[in-house]
Amino acid sequence: SNNKPAPTVVGDIVTYTLEVTVPDDSGIVYNAVVTDLPPENFEYIPGSFTAFSTNNDKGDLVAGGITTEPAYASPGDWEIGDMMPGEKVTLTYQAKISNNVTPGIYPDLAFVRGMAGENVESPEVLGNITIADNPFVGSDVEVISPASTVFTPPEVLVNTGQYLPALIAVIPAFLLGLTLLAYRRSRRLSQEGGQR
Repeated sequence: SNNKPAPTVVGDIVTYTLEVTVPDDSGIVYNAVVTDLPPENFEYIPGSFTAFSTNNDKGDLVAGGITTEPAYASPGDWEIGDMMPGEKVTLTYQAKISNNVTPGIYPDLAFVRGMAGENVESPEVLGNITIADNPFVGSDVEVISPASTVFTPPEVLVNTGQYLPALIAVIPAFLLGLTLLAYRRSRRLSQEGGQR
């Protein structure tokens, strides 16, 4: 799941939560590894990860040295160790939506795998197969275009009168120029009228 049920924009930070549960009626899952496939250009924020188990003997998997920081080069792998029946492990991390992301729906997919026995030859176990016949689970993040910025005029106009003296000096010159143009035109019209 993720903490962004509403649309997001580039630059937002998304917190993802991955939960892995071993059914009560199942056996032990050995060397469980969660593989997470975040959307392209959703950049993992180093140090933002957590890993907790409901198993009282484990608790904080990071502090216990079971889970180390995942390397997100798409995908990211989380080692969560052996899981007992009924145990639930909750992983969280944050990712920033980079400027390269265009509006759309971006899925994050994850799956878990482990071993049915302690030895290397044990069959691999994929999570979610018995429930959905598909090992992948995930959540979507909707990215929209950022709202356009609207110009808001300032409440106080600063230095609006600094050009007033220059304007006052130019106005008489402008009026004199208009007067000369009008006089010249009227004189020319009167000369043309007298020649007919």
